[in-house]
Amino acid sequence: MIVERVRGSRPGAGLAARRVAVAVVAAAMVGCGSDPLDAERDEVIRYIDAVNAVQTAAAPTLDAARETYGRFAEQKLTGITAQRRVEAIERRLQGVRGQVAAVAAPAPATRLRARTLEAYDANAAIAQQTVLMARYAVEEKRALGPLPTLGRRLERRLRTRADDPSGQASALSAYAAGLRRVHRRVLRLRPPLLLRPARDAQVDRLTRSRAIALRLRSAILARDPETVVELLDRFEAVNRRPVSRRALKRAFRNYREFHEALGYAERAVHTETARLNARYLGHD
Repeated sequence: MIVERVRGSRPGAGLAARRVAVAVVAAAMVGCGSDPLDAERDEVIRYIDAVNAVQTAAAPTLDAARETYGRFAEQKLTGITAQRRVEAIERRLQGVRGQVAAVAAPAPATRLRARTLEAYDANAAIAQQTVLMARYAVEEKRALGPLPTLGRRLERRLRTRADDPSGQASALSAYAAGLRRVHRRVLRLRPPLLLRPARDAQVDRLTRSRAIALRLRSAILARDPETVVELLDRFEAVNRRPVSRRALKRAFRNYREFHEALGYAERAVHTETARLNARYLGHD
């Protein structure tokens, strides 16, 4: 078959160059004479051989795509490294698809050609989503960069001005202003669809953290110790809790659905190859 799931690999892990089984042994051709199926069969075999030659040469790229997608899905490959690696793979896959598309298919193989290109398109969809998610992770990390400094500065100023309510209030005002800048930077990001819930969870966390900081400032100035204690507990809880793990898990679960789509596309190639085998060999 031209494209199928690699045996023993993860579902939807990638494409593999394989020799198509549409062929006949010499004995089967004896006495065929001018059977119209002979000419069709020969054209189909020539087409398959040409496509397989392209895919055999592209095997390293296809293997790299499979390995990279798998590591990204398991969150073992992240950030700028993932972005650059997948961008390079995406460019190479586009080139391979172009070569496959350039091979002229005889009429009996037009459906096989379409299914094969659909498998490449499914692979390209994974590459595109991987690039978008990796690129967004880099942009988000940059947008959230000031948070650790803001937190350390607030903690230091609150500790050194423990007996100075005005000084603590000023520290909280500065912290809230910093959070507002970060909040605006995150809102300007354009997350891919799969990561939008995670981005929204991050925005919600920043919004609640800033609101509590401003309320804490007011409680300190009002000399309201009970409210201060309550708000400090809430403030620590909001900032200690990581951004919604549920949203990230859902994003990567949906990402893996692209792998499933690739699996469906590969099986369609297998089904069409089996149909051609049945037509020209009389069996599957």
